[in-house]
Amino acid sequence: MSSPLLAEIEGRLKGALPRRALNALHNGAGKIREQNGDYSGAFAHFEEANAADAARFDIARYRTWVDALMGAFSPEFFARRRVIGSNSDIPVFVVGMPRSGTTLAEQIIAHHREAAGAGELDRIWKIGRAMRYHDDVGKFIAAIDAKSPVELAALGDKYVNLLKFIGGGQARRIVDKLPHNFEMLGLIALLFPYARIVHMRRNAIDTCLSCFQNRLNEMHGYSRNLETLGLYYREYSRLMDHWRRVLPIKFIDVDYEALTADSETEARRLVAFLDLAWDPACLSFHESTSAVRTFSRNQIRNPIYQSSVGRWKRYEKQLQPLIRALGDLEK
Repeated sequence: MSSPLLAEIEGRLKGALPRRALNALHNGAGKIREQNGDYSGAFAHFEEANAADAARFDIARYRTWVDALMGAFSPEFFARRRVIGSNSDIPVFVVGMPRSGTTLAEQIIAHHREAAGAGELDRIWKIGRAMRYHDDVGKFIAAIDAKSPVELAALGDKYVNLLKFIGGGQARRIVDKLPHNFEMLGLIALLFPYARIVHMRRNAIDTCLSCFQNRLNEMHGYSRNLETLGLYYREYSRLMDHWRRVLPIKFIDVDYEALTADSETEARRLVAFLDLAWDPACLSFHESTSAVRTFSRNQIRNPIYQSSVGRWKRYEKQLQPLIRALGDLEK
């Protein structure tokens, strides 16, 4: 199928362009070719888009940091620090890999009459940065232990007050849906012992393909290369397995595929986890006019659908470096 827009984009790509423009145009051309069923041509554009906007990512260093987190945050570590943090049960953290369905989960919750969504907040990361959470896990623990329980409770309450301000008043549960808070769950469990964690899971290859096809910012440098992306996903999965074993706070896994296949059953399970009564409005989020500032904004303007399940099979040949890197996590 001919496309005047595709012809215009690919014509512009023959000239000299800055890397951001190259990335945007290649991504645009790739999505048009995908819509037209030209998957080989589409993937070639997605590869060019990532090559044009490549970012360095040290997977070995990241693996070492994950090892440090897993070594430090044990059941015994949390047991020794049970009396610190905020006593609020308002916070709900929706976490997972980017493109795993976190926006969908947030919208289901936020449309409950007793809940609200705060979007993707960076406050937890700012707290972690001040305490060296990503820099040196040992120094982070020293920083935590140097603060009194009263100071840590105040730090948690300050964040809760921000949620209340954004949530606008009487909400019993307010969602922070920054996906990469999956890395921050050690800090979150300390500051918010009565919070709830919603972990969105999705087929590993579909998740990684969607990351590869959408330009994530420089913080996600792992997403530019298929092998690195697969290795990063393995570290994410390993860390989430650890949190599931050791976290002393309420935690639920929600599978994207199950949510799209039987939306009411899974939504009811999610709402029950939040200790809220069922509200049919949770399945009417697509009727909302509220702003959504992620790549998923088009998805939440429509009822839940399954067309994103198994998309990777269109690109199975091109995705072999990713599939090899994922190893036993490929499904």
